[in-house]
Amino acid sequence: MEVAAKNSLLVCTQLECETTEEMQASIEQAKVEGADLVELCIDSMEFSHISEVDKLIQHPTLPAIVSY
Repeated sequence: MEVAAKNSLLVCTQLECETTEEMQASIEQAKVEGADLVELCIDSMEFSHISEVDKLIQHPTLPAIVSY
């Protein structure tokens, strides 16, 4: 995964979704719209086990910051 060179401007998109499926779709859409990285706000998600969140970050489409 390529990260922009030092001193370049990066665009980070904050994502708040209810499900892992919605979050994955939002990550894909952010990439299409030009985001360089995403912030996954997992406190907005409804999940039964942390492994569901782990699936989102195992094979990322974009670099991600995970916040709660």
